[in-house]
Amino acid sequence: MGLMRAFTDALGFTAPQAMAYDGWSSSFEAGNYGTREMTDWHPSLLSADDEVLDTRDLLVARARDLYRNHPVIHGAVNKIADAVIGSRVMLDAKPMHQLLGRDIEWSLDWSLSTEAEFKVFAYSGTSCDVRGEATFGQLMRTTLITRIVDGECFLLLRNKARRARYTTCIEIIDSDRVTNPNGVPDGHLLANGNTIYGGIEYDRDGAPVAYHIRVKHPAQLNTQGDNFRWTRVARFTATGKQQIVHTYRQHRANQKRGVSALAPIVKRTRMNDKYDVAELEAALFDAINAGYVRSSYPTSDVAAAMAPTGGGASSGWSLEKQVAFRTKNKVSLEGTRMTHLFPGEEMQFKQPARPAGNYPPFKASGQQDMAAGIGLSYPQISEDWAGINYSSARTLLNEKWRGFESMGEEFTAQTCHPVYLAWLEEAVAIGTVKVPGGAGRFYDRRELIGYASWLRPGRGKVDPLKEENASDIAVHSGRSNNAIECANNGLDLFEVLQGRAREDRIRERLGLAAFVPLKLAGAAGSEAGGESAGTEADRDGDGEEREDEQQEERQSRRRQTEGAGQ
Repeated sequence: MGLMRAFTDALGFTAPQAMAYDGWSSSFEAGNYGTREMTDWHPSLLSADDEVLDTRDLLVARARDLYRNHPVIHGAVNKIADAVIGSRVMLDAKPMHQLLGRDIEWSLDWSLSTEAEFKVFAYSGTSCDVRGEATFGQLMRTTLITRIVDGECFLLLRNKARRARYTTCIEIIDSDRVTNPNGVPDGHLLANGNTIYGGIEYDRDGAPVAYHIRVKHPAQLNTQGDNFRWTRVARFTATGKQQIVHTYRQHRANQKRGVSALAPIVKRTRMNDKYDVAELEAALFDAINAGYVRSSYPTSDVAAAMAPTGGGASSGWSLEKQVAFRTKNKVSLEGTRMTHLFPGEEMQFKQPARPAGNYPPFKASGQQDMAAGIGLSYPQISEDWAGINYSSARTLLNEKWRGFESMGEEFTAQTCHPVYLAWLEEAVAIGTVKVPGGAGRFYDRRELIGYASWLRPGRGKVDPLKEENASDIAVHSGRSNNAIECANNGLDLFEVLQGRAREDRIRERLGLAAFVPLKLAGAAGSEAGGESAGTEADRDGDGEEREDEQQEERQSRRRQTEGAGQ
């Protein structure tokens, strides 16, 4: 420091300026090396590729192990998948009829017809799965779980001839199989001028153009020469159809592969898991070793008492003979067990010391970290709903639902929509779906015709009566409509209306009175005065019946009480 001080004095620096010049001070504490908290914290400044690709295999292996074996993590991932995608995601076709020169009537007819055809493809059997084992919704749920655990998932959209209405089918590709051929390094320049990173081929603009898929998983041995063979799959076909889907969440610019959603909690989860197992083992040891037998006699006295008393070694009373006698002649009562002790012995029981008193709050603290890292709340991840009331439950639901909505929109755009467009191309080609201008015009109008949204699981209700009332008020006040409210409940409006029409037909055939919808209390004001509509029993429409009678009864009881007091 003497040399540095002399140097800075010669240049005319003040002490703080010198520290800043030397790299030990900063205007921001986060960039300061000179504090005790920051002096040993030196994270590397890496590119997105170096951050993700170098540690990808080990991170994915650990995340998969947690999902397989950790009950809390396994349940948390499944909860997210159930909330975001469920098992039956539905198409809501919305062609841009204005840009196609068509009216709303055409849009409605085309949408209903196309949605019906897509349901045949997606849910009438399992023909949409290349293996013929899952429906479209089940495939999407598996894809989302893989995307959460691995950080990414790949889908190969194929056409497979089979006895089904459509040949389009989906194959889920294990992300471990997307690798650089023959171990070439990331950033390798290929003969066609493209570069390859993590098994994905990029053009000069950084857009992915092809994927190199290993024929067999790298860990599979004895696969008859397929260990070191790769298949190059172009991202788009000559017609513009996307034939491979890579779904992942991009956290940084130029990020090329996904990062497991479990990455931030792997270390803490592992540490908490070790403590949890140690505490359980200690508690089990305490439970098994519940007590012990204590004798006040020295060992020599016990040995002398058990020694043979005469007639030779074989005729006296010994420890072995006493144990054998008690083993053969057990002292017992019905429904109980008697233990025989030697003279001078007494039975003592241990007071269990495990689990420790601070174990429950410590475990809860660890699960709160897990919940925050994975995007759930503590009650959701721990199933501990004690202390939750309506207000806190609504707050919790609102906060977490925004995250589920964001993930759902991103996932359906990246994954479901390319599948829909691939199927739609085939449907137009074979004539089951008609498009303006004929099949030849589909390719230059693909984005206009194929615009759609997706119906995913409903939000759920904490207090159904209150929330249905609020929904009815929103519809009658013009701030919402039945389509939005059905979507919020994970329902298709057309299916709801179709079901009501079917029910009306059945009632008519059976000679039953027509169904009259229930008017929810306080849902809408009257046309004349704007007051809440009510019924004879509930005059003000607030959901409370016979309020006048109840008020009069309360006043009568009060008068009787006051009269008795006088």
